[in-house]
Amino acid sequence: MFNSLNALSEDGSFVTMPPWVNPWLLLAMAVSFGLHFVILYVPFLAQVFRIVLLSLNEWVLVLAVGDSDR
Repeated sequence: MFNSLNALSEDGSFVTMPPWVNPWLLLAMAVSFGLHFVILYVPFLAQVFRIVLLSLNEWVLVLAVGDSDR
């Protein structure tokens, strides 16, 4: 979702162009984040989508693998 902020302009990046120039994109990102959190933390929806929260050990593994150079 954050990569969409880099697509605001063909010439500039997120660093050079403020994100509030496209309020519809920010609204879409907020709705998307909200839906993700609802699906994660509402037990009924978590069961429907078969989502489980990761433990601390699993997050450490995700970060270690994601940070590997291979």
